[in-house]
Amino acid sequence: MELPSKPVIFDEYGKEISGTAGPYHEGGEFKLICSVKGGYPTPRIQWLQGDTVLATLSAGEYSPPTRSLTLVIRNATRAHLAALYTCTADNTLLAAPQKTTVKIDLFLKPLGVEIISREQPLSVGRKSELWCKTMGARPPATITWWLGGKKLEAITKDSGVADANETESLLQWMPSKDNNGQVLTCRAEHPNFNHSSIESKLQLNVYYMPEAKIHLGAKMNPNDIEEGDDVYFGCKVDANPPAYKVVWEHNGVLLQHNPANGVILTGNTNLALRNVSRLQAGRYTCTASNVEGDGKSPYLHMQVVYRPLCQRKEMKIIGAALQEPTTVTCEVDAFPPPDTFEWTLNNSAGSIKVDPDRFTVEGKEGKSLLTYTPVSDVDYGTLSCRATNLAGQQVTPCVYTLLPATRPDPPTNCTVYNLTHDSMDLMCLPVVQYFKW
Repeated sequence: MELPSKPVIFDEYGKEISGTAGPYHEGGEFKLICSVKGGYPTPRIQWLQGDTVLATLSAGEYSPPTRSLTLVIRNATRAHLAALYTCTADNTLLAAPQKTTVKIDLFLKPLGVEIISREQPLSVGRKSELWCKTMGARPPATITWWLGGKKLEAITKDSGVADANETESLLQWMPSKDNNGQVLTCRAEHPNFNHSSIESKLQLNVYYMPEAKIHLGAKMNPNDIEEGDDVYFGCKVDANPPAYKVVWEHNGVLLQHNPANGVILTGNTNLALRNVSRLQAGRYTCTASNVEGDGKSPYLHMQVVYRPLCQRKEMKIIGAALQEPTTVTCEVDAFPPPDTFEWTLNNSAGSIKVDPDRFTVEGKEGKSLLTYTPVSDVDYGTLSCRATNLAGQQVTPCVYTLLPATRPDPPTNCTVYNLTHDSMDLMCLPVVQYFKW
């Protein structure tokens, strides 16, 4: 009788296994080949897991120098991790079987992944911290963060618990307005497996300060708003959370809902001005507010087209001496600026239009200058000027009364004092005249 040798175990590539076999892949298959030399009578070879016989190579009459028994495990599961497989060889009941045991090492896919800190909402401009945890992978899985197809930088650490197969990742991140509504993805994957990645997703709710933009009503022409028209404004607000308040300003002054004066606010985001006047031209803004702050729109400058008006309502009296040119200035307020002026002289002889060659027009400044030289007493009277712009001709003209002016008498009663070699003071007393009415 001859006892067989102690079994030697090889992997499928013919490499001898000592102690630990693998690591193999979860879901895959592995082979263990048990090789036994000698033995008479021919030994029986068996693969066992505990007391369970998995495979047997029975004894035979013919005994080659070396006999082998292959154990094939298909679709390896987590139960195979650290499993012990024993190969035995025996040919007599008088001696204990020869045996060799190997322990299975296994790569495991991640079982799950979860974004574990889901505090919402986030805020633009404030650093946020989000944690993601994966478990079940061996060795621990790799965690990556993704947003909008781009990878984000994060801090990854193992749990620190032996064989816990857990990994946590901290994302310290400053969200932007564009991230609102996007899906943040935490992805766990094992570098030893293809197509092993699993994901946890979080739709982001990012708060941001309102962005407001003011606009005229859809059918309104900003270049054709005239006095008496009704004007409509809208305020488009982009905010999260929605704005709880929208206020309107005209030239920096807060507008209040006042239908009696033609100011109508509806639904916060709409403003109507009834029977608009030229005084309501200027800069308009809307400001929207939410918990993140106040967002003010760029201003919209509203222009109101109106006919020319005299800058000075009162009649002006002008003294003009005979044979001496006198300049009369007509200044009007108008939008757009006037393009033409018309002068008229009214006197005892009737109404006469002044030749355009005798006056100049400074349209952009809303001004016309008339140079007038009285030749005789008939040339005195009332001058009037009217300006015309795109809105039409001035309704009420600017009026100037021309009166004769005489040269003043020479000074009298003059006294010299404080006389020095290079200066003196001269004081003259006015001549008082008395008129009897």
